[in-house]
Amino acid sequence: MNPLLIIANPRQIPECIEAFQALDVRRAWLSNYTEWELVAVMDSIMRDESIFFSHAILCADDCVVSQGALDAVLAGAETEHAKEHDAAVTGYCRLDHQHPEVNITRRPLMGDVPVPGAYDFFRFDDVQEWPDPGLAGTGFVGFALTCMSRERWLQFPFGVFGGPQQSWSSDFHLSVRLRDAGVEMTAARDGYVTHVKEQWQRLDTAHEKRLLIGEEPARVRVEGA
Repeated sequence: MNPLLIIANPRQIPECIEAFQALDVRRAWLSNYTEWELVAVMDSIMRDESIFFSHAILCADDCVVSQGALDAVLAGAETEHAKEHDAAVTGYCRLDHQHPEVNITRRPLMGDVPVPGAYDFFRFDDVQEWPDPGLAGTGFVGFALTCMSRERWLQFPFGVFGGPQQSWSSDFHLSVRLRDAGVEMTAARDGYVTHVKEQWQRLDTAHEKRLLIGEEPARVRVEGA
């Protein structure tokens, strides 16, 4: 495997940036784009043959990611690749920094639109009690280290609900399409990352967590191992 960690990066959160920079992996920072703009940016990266990678792992920039969590997701992806399943393998995080639930689900998403009733989230404590440190099924991949092969990303490109003025729920958008196509989604028990979100479904109030879209130039920067 030759992985590329893609960080959707509209903020500059010091503890998260420090953790990302410490990881032994190549990183692509997609800085200061709206979610709508990321549709074209992600497609460009997947089609750019000058950036060589076999798998891309997408993560939101408000996560503190450890090397162990990344390694667990990559190990799961390698296992699935060896079985020729080409499944989507994901890590996971709490819905906010202290929420009891995490962003993987017990069953497939219900319906086709991202409303609260569509999700049957696992509780954090339940996931930690999984006996197998490997993989278990999920109906949702929430961009807390969500890994797919380059071929899968080309088949199921990054997409969003809404339009240029307001867009949302790119993770739900992908998960529904994978569900409908019968593509397996799995979560790695040891792929837990810390989510610094203050409160689920509300904007953060801390100054360092503000969106920099429009304040700083949008750009793609590839760096690392």
